[in-house]
Amino acid sequence: MMSSTPYFSIILPTRRRSQIVYYTIECVLKQTFSDWELVFVDNDLDESTAKVVEKYKKDSRFRYFRTGNLGMPDNWQFGLEQTTGKYVFVIEDKTFLKQDALEMLYQTMETDKPSFAVWRYDYFDNEKDIFYPAYIENKNIKWLESRDTLTYILNCDIVNYMPIAPRGFNVIVSKENIQKATKFHPEGKFFIPGAPDFTSGYQLLLTFDKYLLLPFSVATQAFRFLSLGEQSILKAKWTMDEVNLIASDDYFYKYVPIKCMRCWNCVINDFYRVAHWFGSEKEIKLNLVNYFIMNWHEIMFALSHGTNMAQEINVYFKALDAIEDEKTSQKIREIMKETKEFASNMRNMQITTELSSKITPLQKIPREIKRVFRQMFEKKCSKIQKFHNFEEFINQY
Repeated sequence: MMSSTPYFSIILPTRRRSQIVYYTIECVLKQTFSDWELVFVDNDLDESTAKVVEKYKKDSRFRYFRTGNLGMPDNWQFGLEQTTGKYVFVIEDKTFLKQDALEMLYQTMETDKPSFAVWRYDYFDNEKDIFYPAYIENKNIKWLESRDTLTYILNCDIVNYMPIAPRGFNVIVSKENIQKATKFHPEGKFFIPGAPDFTSGYQLLLTFDKYLLLPFSVATQAFRFLSLGEQSILKAKWTMDEVNLIASDDYFYKYVPIKCMRCWNCVINDFYRVAHWFGSEKEIKLNLVNYFIMNWHEIMFALSHGTNMAQEINVYFKALDAIEDEKTSQKIREIMKETKEFASNMRNMQITTELSSKITPLQKIPREIKRVFRQMFEKKCSKIQKFHNFEEFINQY
């Protein structure tokens, strides 16, 4: 039975995904730990999602709110402002909690009492109908230094940053600590433009010295082809419509050298915007070589998928030509030449031994690289499961 102040407030923001959000809700309802509220924030323009969730409104723990046509950060922030629980986390509408997820999180927060805790996800590949459990090398709870984690983002080492950093959908934090983390924001907001999953995480890392990385996964992600971040790399029209709801283009690259709106460029820009509010931007130096190579890989990947990147390429080289240090500029150009073939082959998920030896982890764009390395990962993991379809997987889940 839920107490007057629930232990967990789960925020479920959704838009354009009425066909799958049902699965996410069902996984919350099946939790072995029952002291929770689900703050469901419907940001659809039509009634499709409202019709799907109508039957859940009988449960007092299910709290339905209709927003409609808000930008993603505003929709998340609205959900946060409706929460009444002690601990808060966001669940994506294409993510599915394990049945004992809340029980495990409860035990962790009560025993270790971290400022916040981060977990890694299992993944279901809807194209191949394969389940990939999260690769967790250390089975013990691990305390991480926030400063060390921030070093990855400053080095544009997205590959190593992503699995261990707080990113909206993988972090649990108390309402009290959210208030501490937002004290520098002009309006006291936690989920702020451009990418609210990253900006909220940056605020936590800049506020608290250390946090917990959990040795277990509590959820599975699926339907990656619906990801706003991934599809924005390829400039899908619907993603541009979503971005236009958030802010004008220059907002997304105000603090970075390359003045164009690309996915990972915006992620770095978000960090410097948050650091500016904290008064820390002058203390933090960006690894310029890795920054340019990260953006170069994203451009090349989009080109390999037939995306018109003429404008982005022009802006990229304009920024590259503006680098004053000749050695830095030359190093970037050399790596660009070495990695051009690698980037173009990523569409087929091919990586040669020769190219692997030339490209360090700091030079790899993460989401596409993950697909390549998943093939190698299969050899390490004995728990990969093949299903006939998603329905079979979720029914067993």
